[in-house]
Amino acid sequence: MVRPRQFRARFELTWRQRLSSAARAVTTSLVVALAIVLLFAELQPELGTTLKALAVCAALSLVAGRVRLPILGRLLGLWQLALDIDGDYLVEVRSNAVRARRSSADAEARLYSKIGTARIDTRVSGVRMQLMSRKGRKCSEAVVCALRQDKTSNRPVLFYVFDSLVLDTTAVCRRHLGTACLTIPPGHRPAVLEGTYWTDRDWEEGRNTAGRIRFHRVSVGTGSSRPRVPILSHGRSRSPQEGE
Repeated sequence: MVRPRQFRARFELTWRQRLSSAARAVTTSLVVALAIVLLFAELQPELGTTLKALAVCAALSLVAGRVRLPILGRLLGLWQLALDIDGDYLVEVRSNAVRARRSSADAEARLYSKIGTARIDTRVSGVRMQLMSRKGRKCSEAVVCALRQDKTSNRPVLFYVFDSLVLDTTAVCRRHLGTACLTIPPGHRPAVLEGTYWTDRDWEEGRNTAGRIRFHRVSVGTGSSRPRVPILSHGRSRSPQEGE
């Protein structure tokens, strides 16, 4: 049986997905409106030049916002845009919470735990990320996602901030924020993105988590299919109370 709070969390995510679909519908409507304006410009020669100019500018703005960064980057020869990190990834973490519970010599404390999947979609208008947990015990939303250049190595770095909610109402800390920083290695289509992550989980008790994180690419490009529900959390690995 789905608990009220679990239903509310899933409803909020579904609402966000519907809002995203509505945004795409609005974009489609604008394209249709531009086509009508161009047709009207052909029928009204005295206003034709002005209307055509406005329609062309609006159309270019809409199209530019949807162009994939890898395609534009290859055309312009810019490293920031030539990165092709679009696709689906298997997400693994190595948490300090596991090391704290085990001996530093314990081999299992140094292992990575599979916690879910991620989908990255880079556009001129910005970078989007969708996250999904393995067992659906937690809901998470990537609220900020951006590409930057590291000042030391000059390599591109992917930053993102996530808001995570534990669906289990018996959990001590049910909500936390976190940040991850992934270094993008050289190559046209890197197979692995690796970096660090940290959260503010139970920070007042000194139990906030951090560790290493890896994205293993499992597919190239985003295509038309989408994840079922964007849920993933960077939590304490292998914890039976909090899930993977």
